[in-house]
Amino acid sequence: MTDFRSVEAAEFRLAMRNLASGVAIVATGTETARRGLTVSSVTSLCMDPPCLLVGVNSSSETHTAILVPGIRAE
Repeated sequence: MTDFRSVEAAEFRLAMRNLASGVAIVATGTETARRGLTVSSVTSLCMDPPCLLVGVNSSSETHTAILVPGIRAE
């Protein structure tokens, strides 16, 4: 498991302030099991812990990959 660095509140606020509208990419997985999609809306949900809110269609391969890490959508 990769050790991810926690994001400081000021760093998170700055990132959200600079987040341009348009599209963003949401991705999950590793190596050949990587899945992703583009989203047209990203919203800051809370500061502690830093969370973002995106809507993902439940029929998407990425939706399954987000909910069940390590699963391979064929």
